[in-house]
Amino acid sequence: LMTNSGHAIGTLCVMDHRPRTLTNPQRTAMSHLTDVLMHLFDARRVESEVERLGLILENSLNEIVIFDAETNRVLHANLGARRNLGYKLDELRSLTGADIAMNWTEERRRAVQDPLLRGEVQYMMIEVLAQRKDGSTYPAESRVQFSSQYGRPAFTLIGNDISARKAAEDALHCEKELAQITLASIGDAMITTDAQGLVTYLNPVAERLTGWSRVDAEGRALDEVFHIVSEQDRQRVECPVDRVLKYGEITGLATNTVLLKRDGMACSVEDSAAPIRNRDGLLVGVVLVFRDVTQARELANSLSWQASHDALTELVNRREFENILRGLLHSARARNVRHALLYLDLDQFKIVNDSSGHLAGDELLKRLSSILLSRMRKSDTLARLGGDEFGVLLEGCGIEQAMTIAQQLLDSIRAFRFTWDGRLFSVSASIGVVEVNHLTESLEEVMAGADTACFMAKDKGRNQIQVFRMEDEEVSSRHGEVSWASRLLQSVEENRFFLVYQHVQSLAGGPKAGECEYVEVLLRMKDEHGRTIPPMTFIPAAERYHLMPTIDRWVIEHTMHCIARYTLAGATGAEVELCRGTRFAVNLSGVSLSDEHFLDFIEAQFDHTGAPPTQLCFEITETAAISNLGRLARFMERLKMRGCRFALDDFGSGLSSFAYLKNLPVDYLKIDGMFVKGAATDTTDFAMVESINHVGHVMGMKTIAEFVESEAILQRMREIGVDYVQGFHIHKPEEFTQLAMRRMSRTEAMVEALAC
Repeated sequence: LMTNSGHAIGTLCVMDHRPRTLTNPQRTAMSHLTDVLMHLFDARRVESEVERLGLILENSLNEIVIFDAETNRVLHANLGARRNLGYKLDELRSLTGADIAMNWTEERRRAVQDPLLRGEVQYMMIEVLAQRKDGSTYPAESRVQFSSQYGRPAFTLIGNDISARKAAEDALHCEKELAQITLASIGDAMITTDAQGLVTYLNPVAERLTGWSRVDAEGRALDEVFHIVSEQDRQRVECPVDRVLKYGEITGLATNTVLLKRDGMACSVEDSAAPIRNRDGLLVGVVLVFRDVTQARELANSLSWQASHDALTELVNRREFENILRGLLHSARARNVRHALLYLDLDQFKIVNDSSGHLAGDELLKRLSSILLSRMRKSDTLARLGGDEFGVLLEGCGIEQAMTIAQQLLDSIRAFRFTWDGRLFSVSASIGVVEVNHLTESLEEVMAGADTACFMAKDKGRNQIQVFRMEDEEVSSRHGEVSWASRLLQSVEENRFFLVYQHVQSLAGGPKAGECEYVEVLLRMKDEHGRTIPPMTFIPAAERYHLMPTIDRWVIEHTMHCIARYTLAGATGAEVELCRGTRFAVNLSGVSLSDEHFLDFIEAQFDHTGAPPTQLCFEITETAAISNLGRLARFMERLKMRGCRFALDDFGSGLSSFAYLKNLPVDYLKIDGMFVKGAATDTTDFAMVESINHVGHVMGMKTIAEFVESEAILQRMREIGVDYVQGFHIHKPEEFTQLAMRRMSRTEAMVEALAC
């Protein structure tokens, strides 16, 4: 019997198969022969397995290299090793481990081989820098174990080219470094947790906001590091990370949440939490991102307060007053509760304004507001609704108790004495009272009823209290007579409105080249008896009953007719240039800006009257601009193409951001008179005016200071560098016809000068 390699391993005897009877010796020989054959077959099978295993190892993708333990020379290398290294087997057998591994020093070889030779370990994992025949290198990871080759001690290295893995590790390291640098650099705080809600990482911002260092926080429960409570009652609120761990969804923090730092200090925060999942989609942690919004929340609260309160008296304003009234209407219908509304209109306030100026009037309103507020119940609401109009909401108060409170307020107003510049003033009030109950249909009905009752009190001699009851014949009759809606419409039909103008003075000593003189057109109204009614008396009512678009149309139509008649009639040549040197500013309400047909009306009036668009400037209040920003931008762009100019009126009253100015092509910025009036004595008001003036100039706008009521205020405006000033100290409003007469005089003088 021969092996595949030709070695004799035994002899096989073949016998015929004819049946015969075997003797015992024959049976013994046959059994022995069978054992021998089985042994030979097992040896052949083992050799075959060895040969098969050898083929597998030879063709393995792994690098298999056998080194002599004493000489460190290569004894054998499989095909995978020869391919990677670029050597033939004979070439490799002349090399040592140091020849094919750049960092395989004798010292390192001993450090690996000695423990293996001593049997201290079964194998060791090493990483070497393999060098190919062409001189190129690649990283390789090998398992080294003791073996025997041809009866000699040897070491077998089974290795792999780990270039791809190293590249991936380097890329991963770079990504990790980038992520860590990014997390350390972002302005938001970030905390990560594991699936049990234990902290695993804090970035530097999170360390600063929580007061916990990364080392101290790691492994702690998040609630201990990120301790949040409600802003109102300081009770602990649910952490968004708990919700993420529970539901596996992105979630945000409850509003008005406060973070308590490690030292006990607090800051307002906003945050969101998101799940961290592995490649199989399993939740392995949570990332929490949050930021300090203390200043933003304080500013928002301040802006919210400003939006709902009157800047002068700090009382609730009309908008908030109506919001509270709507709530009372709902409770009256839902729970059958009675409330009451008082409408107060001061009777002699105009005397103070006309004789001593707006500064005196403002001071009177502030003092009187404090007195009225001190007479109110905690559940009541006092609001300033207009110039000298106040509203009172009496919650849970029937008409009888409301009359008692109204009388107390009226007595306080009667007893009030106001001193200004040595002069003593007394004021009174007319008060209308109306009940709010389950039968009350709307807010407009309540306000109209209070309005009617107040006018009835005035008609009865002022300083009176009048209750509104629709079932009373007198009230029913008077309600129709004094309804502002009908009065205003009638005034339009009977042409009882008229225009006045107020000069706006340039602080540069007159308009510069290319600039125009600035005149603001103002509206006045005459009552049925020919007496002039100031705008603050009827404008709030017009806004309440949605009549401002009608009034705005009247003003625009008559202003353009006046411009065409007074500035162009009979003027030629140089006279025309002089007449065209005035820009007329007209106020527009926010309601009109919301009317989609209003712009078409203005353009039609330009075509109809022939008034030059370059002489028109439209003044729009800051609050109207913010509420109609998109529509206003399109409105302005279309009229700017015709040559019109625009002024933003009462800027600063809403404490709004300057940012929206970038989106509006505004030419003039009118600084709110509330700040201008106080600029002479109040450093804060002075700073506000100075800031608004600076921003306006940076954005290429001319600035106008309103309510310049004294020489001291005028001088302060000069110091700041305001372009124009306007107010009673500069010019008191006059009828439009006076402007025409003065213009004709200037034209005649210019003609005479030219003739000379």
